[in-house]
Amino acid sequence: MSSENLLSTWIATLHRRLDAGDLGAVEEFWRDVAAEGTPLIEPLPGDEDHALVTFLWREGCSRNEQVPLRTVVVMSKVNGFGDFAGHQMERIPDTDVWYRSYRVSTDVRTSYYLSPSDALLSFFDSDRERWVEKFGALCRQQVIVPDPLNRHPFPERGPPSTSCVTLPDAASQSWLAVREGVPAGQVTLHRFRSGVLDNERDVWLYTPHGFAPGREPYPLLVVFDGKSYVEWMAAPTTLDNLIAAGMVPPMVAAFVGNVRRAHELAGFPAFVDFLTEELVPWVRVQASATSDPARSVIAGSSMGGLAASFASLRRPDVFGNVLSQSGAFNWKSAGEWKSAGESEWEWLIHEFERTPRLPLRFWLDVGEFETVPQFGPTPEEDGPTLLATNRHLRDVLRAKGYDVRYTEFAGSHDYIWWRGTLANGLMTLLG
Repeated sequence: MSSENLLSTWIATLHRRLDAGDLGAVEEFWRDVAAEGTPLIEPLPGDEDHALVTFLWREGCSRNEQVPLRTVVVMSKVNGFGDFAGHQMERIPDTDVWYRSYRVSTDVRTSYYLSPSDALLSFFDSDRERWVEKFGALCRQQVIVPDPLNRHPFPERGPPSTSCVTLPDAASQSWLAVREGVPAGQVTLHRFRSGVLDNERDVWLYTPHGFAPGREPYPLLVVFDGKSYVEWMAAPTTLDNLIAAGMVPPMVAAFVGNVRRAHELAGFPAFVDFLTEELVPWVRVQASATSDPARSVIAGSSMGGLAASFASLRRPDVFGNVLSQSGAFNWKSAGEWKSAGESEWEWLIHEFERTPRLPLRFWLDVGEFETVPQFGPTPEEDGPTLLATNRHLRDVLRAKGYDVRYTEFAGSHDYIWWRGTLANGLMTLLG
């Protein structure tokens, strides 16, 4: 995604009307924008592979913006972090119109925020490693907000947390929507007590339409960040559609909720013990899940992808298939797992390098724009990017003879991509 001083025809037309003294031009502009929705997407003459995407902000539309408004920052995930000064909007003089345009590949799908504040301009001046906490605080303070004129919020139900834009050639996500005539499986919420971890968590148990406990054991899917996959990513509907279409066999799934996410998913052996000694045996009893690792998939996104790969490394006798979505393989070793050294980036990749090949299969996907480094205390101490580390893991696994399906999508670290690539991974591993 790049900005090359390209001017939207919408903005150019507004400039011409204002120069001609048209006093109603701005109000008519905003009426037309409200009917169109934002961001504005326009073709680029002579360039079929890119489109012009223009983000807009109407000054005064938010009670939380600075007074007077000094800047509006476009915070699209393809812009990365740390260069917010380079993504400030321009204001048309003497109007309430702020805008910024980008030349974008037509296969991009991404989420974005807008920030009518200059708080982001010094975001990484200090305490860089706590950027997630700082970012969350700015969202709660509504310094960073969804686009009020965008028609595609995420999630679709409930208060939007971000805004989405999908360009015309973005990959189809045809398995997400409820289909007429496709029977739905059942999702039941359980409160699961772990003796190993001495805690309780939510577990959503999915059983397919026509579930029959007495039949041959069902393939098993275990997924981390359960609430997000069930409520935001439409994973149960995806399973319904794939099963009905014969793309995967009827299966059962356990969507595992979080208690101490950053600890449990960062490479914590006791969490793997909880999965293999408590959760999976329970699912086998409750839902006739298989004990065959070749028919069992463990899945997750970001740190969930790291945790899925770690669990398979420790217990390939339980999980024979890994579905990792933008796995956080740049993460340093943590918790009790210290054989790689606590200060070592890509520690899990090095563990796979050191370990003889196991009976595992992999689906790995990652965004082409996941090029932000893992932040250290200073830029000189930054770690590698997710894109680089996923490519590194792919190469290591293939060199050791693993069956690996690897794909890069035109986006970033984003639920709106993972909810589509989940189906592709399941079809590859179990189809």
